[in-house]
Amino acid sequence: ETMGFDGYSVLMRDAAVSDYPEADLSRVIDWLCRDAPQTAAPSSTPSPATRETAAVPGGRESAVFTGETGLFGILTEPETPSAGGAAFLMLNTGANHHIGTNRLSVMIARRLVREGLTVLRVDLRGLGESPSAPDRPDRTILDTRMVPEVCDAVDFLAKRGHREIVVNGLCAGGWLAYHATLAEPRITGQLLLNIQNLWMKGSLAREAPSNREYLRKSRSKETWLRLVRGDVNLHIVIATLATRFAEAVAIRLHRAVTRARGAETLVEKTRRMLGAVAARGARTAFFFNREDEGLDEMEVHFGREGRALADVPGVNIMIIDDGDHIFSIKSSRDGLLELMAAQFPDGRFVPTMAHASPAPRATATLQSQTA
Repeated sequence: ETMGFDGYSVLMRDAAVSDYPEADLSRVIDWLCRDAPQTAAPSSTPSPATRETAAVPGGRESAVFTGETGLFGILTEPETPSAGGAAFLMLNTGANHHIGTNRLSVMIARRLVREGLTVLRVDLRGLGESPSAPDRPDRTILDTRMVPEVCDAVDFLAKRGHREIVVNGLCAGGWLAYHATLAEPRITGQLLLNIQNLWMKGSLAREAPSNREYLRKSRSKETWLRLVRGDVNLHIVIATLATRFAEAVAIRLHRAVTRARGAETLVEKTRRMLGAVAARGARTAFFFNREDEGLDEMEVHFGREGRALADVPGVNIMIIDDGDHIFSIKSSRDGLLELMAAQFPDGRFVPTMAHASPAPRATATLQSQTA
């Protein structure tokens, strides 16, 4: 039989705005059930195909529910976990569920388990397989009301004996990881990938390519040929760069006025908060792709490659030359996996720019500013 798929276009949008095609899939289910024989109720004992634990290279994975909030997650553990070993808590990337964008979270978890880490990929409330939250709509992101749920996941890991708990997130997940680290003293480290919207609200100018990407393209003969052919909207490019310049000037003027009044600037506040995190023994690692808009945001406030944060104890800033915002290119993804594994020599979180054992086709090159 042939059926229309009316909900296809809204299903295939970004996870934050996609809609489940209830009517379409209900028709498919009805079709499947039409001539299905009546069967007995399923046994309470799971069959091998639905067992709770699955083997993965170097470890095993289990579906779990955490604490009072009932968050759903996938727990990846080494074959022989060490008592009190390090745990890595991965938060949702935007409204994507626990597999991450292009299954990146799955790949990271299965790479880190080979380093002896326990990894929990969790869905916060209103995302993925976790229940809705009573105080906010489903698929909410960039909301500090989600911090207690991160603390609930930390509690789940702490009760399993983990005393070193490193929280991780990409983009919006990194934003939430940062706020959770400030609030939760049991978090001993944070590894933040291409974080955005942490120091300034997004603007229309942020939807365009980064400044470095514009600069790279301006050096390309193909770009100028496209401009001559009329394939480049020069008005949008000029408006974007002008808006960014105006935002940068406004930020610097506000900083100067704030300092003149004897008040704490955003730069000073960030340094103070990260210093407090370091004082309790927790480390922070920022990872940015060189052409990511999040690096533009950091540089507006903290100088080129975040130099105003470089002397804060326990803070590492790493610039990765290869890749895009969500590491969708295989070579950059492979490089990221090895870079992240290198952050855990002997199973402990020690931010470093070195690769432990680079993947054959990894092309990421790094620069680090470390105190």
